[in-house]
Amino acid sequence: NAAGMTSETLDHYEEGTWTPTISFGGGTTGITYDTSGQDQTSGYYIRVGKLVLISATIKLTSKGSSTGGAVISGLPFNTMNANDGARASGTVGYLEGMSLGAPMVILPASNGSNITLRQINSSTYDSASSLTSSNFNDNSRFFFSLTYLAG
Repeated sequence: NAAGMTSETLDHYEEGTWTPTISFGGGTTGITYDTSGQDQTSGYYIRVGKLVLISATIKLTSKGSSTGGAVISGLPFNTMNANDGARASGTVGYLEGMSLGAPMVILPASNGSNITLRQINSSTYDSASSLTSSNFNDNSRFFFSLTYLAG
């Protein structure tokens, strides 16, 4: 037994698919996705205990008419409460058809099933601002992965 260890039993293993969706300012009016082909909108996950690894592709065919902050919904498991020390951020492996001035990061909500899309401040790297519908086009596509703790 390692110091501080409370269990040696693997109490939860699961893998499967999930469907990521995007909204702008909470709205989804007119948003459509590519759901066929090699780079279709899709998501996969693996969960071991409380640790969850997700990967996904979002490929828009129309960004619709909603405006405001960009949020991805539909995580396969809610995140742990940030007050419990659960912090996470993900990486974007590829993107196209987007207007960005700095790297994009993904941040899961505390104790929720949403991901906020943000852009790092390219001059100071000490803050990030929300991406909005104006950063996206009708053909926007991006791949991402995230590891987080389930609540």
